This record gives sequence, C-alpha cells and structure tokens, in this order.
Amino acid sequence: MAIPQSEHPLFDIEILSKQKKFKFRPFLVKEEKILVLATQSDDLVDLVKAIQQVITNCSFGEIQGDELPVFDLQKAFLELRSQSISPVFGVNFTCGFCQEVMPGELDLRDFEIQTDDEHENPIKISETVQLVMGYPSASDLVEIGGAEQLTDIYQASSNCLLEIHTADEIIDCSELKAEERLEYIENMSLKEFEHVKNFFETMPVLEHEINFTCKNKDCAKESSFYMNGYLDFFV
Repeated sequence: MAIPQSEHPLFDIEILSKQKKFKFRPFLVKEEKILVLATQSDDLVDLVKAIQQVITNCSFGEIQGDELPVFDLQKAFLELRSQSISPVFGVNFTCGFCQEVMPGELDLRDFEIQTDDEHENPIKISETVQLVMGYPSASDLVEIGGAEQLTDIYQASSNCLLEIHTADEIIDCSELKAEERLEYIENMSLKEFEHVKNFFETMPVLEHEINFTCKNKDCAKESSFYMNGYLDFFV
C-alpha cells in the first residue's frame, strides 16, 4: 500500500537580482532539521549554508541559494518562513536608554529590500571604462569577514568583477585568473576605486525600522533602530 504524500501549496517569491518571480513550496520537516542542526553548531558559516540549501530545495532547484546576493537570500528566506510557519513571532527588545528588556513581536512582512538612488551598475570609473559587477553572496561576506579589513574590500571587488568595458572591447572577467582580477583592482587610482566602494556601500539591503516605547515607568522613552536582516536573526 502506497504511503499518502502531503500536498503543499506553491507561492511566488520575487528575486530582485534576477528581476523574476519563482515558484516555491513551504519548507518541510526535513528543511527544519537542516536549520536546527545549523543553529546548534553556533557557526555562522553553517547557518548560511543551511539557509542556502533550504532556498535551493524549496525552489525545486530553480534557484541556487549559494549564488544569491545576500539581500535576495534574506528576503526569500523571510518569505519562506512566513509561508511555512508564521509571519509574526516574538522577540525581545532592549531600550536604548535604560537597557530594559521587554517582549515584543516582529512581522516579517514589514521587511523590504531598500534600494539607493546613487547605486549604479555598470560602474563608470572613467570616461572610457565601465565595470559590470556581481553582488557578493552571503557566503562571500562571511568568508571575508564582512569586508572589515581594507584588503578584504579589494578581494571582494575582484571576486565580484564580471566584465570590463573599454572603448574597444568587453573583457569577460570569468576568463581571467583570480590573481589577474585582483591585480586589475590594485592598479586602479584611488579616485577610480571610490566608485567601486560606492557600489558596495549602496547595494540593496533588506531592512525594517523598529519603533517601541520603553515599558519601564521610570524611563518610558521612545526607541528606534533598524534591523537589516542579518542571517543569525532568521531561524
């Protein structure tokens, strides 16, 4: 006798970097197991890989989670969690004045990808040269430590370099060795590299402004902060 299989509703999730909607199913017990094991390891790399795997599984392989920019990965996971469990869940807020900790709720549907008007791609670094850049994945950001060191920014820039457009040709950077791409970045003038840094500084970001009033009667002040979808927040 065949074991009956559950039917799962499908829903659309828009992937901003691909400018297209894809069909997803909710994550199941097997995906929850992947996430629980990742959180138990206390390793951010494991959590990133787990979220990437869940995205891949729930999109039927149409989206490869390890290739998504971090903002798309975060947004897709929030929508998956909303559909699979609930869009609302309890959190603790800390008052920015008296440090009082109080319970509250977050609605994941309030998180949106914010874009910056100053963001450009391709990047015009001179009158004759433009660069086409790819967005770093969550794995890229974890591996380089969030580009906390200046050398990490150079490395991240070379990793994300897709094409170099000159007046005479288009260079496909996938055909270049990693050392060649890094050398190209290191040979830029400081003025040219400012355009590259601006690309990273103005990338789309997933965020939501949180506003709450302290419940400590001796304080009762308004607090406000932005939550920007860091990966360790999601499970």
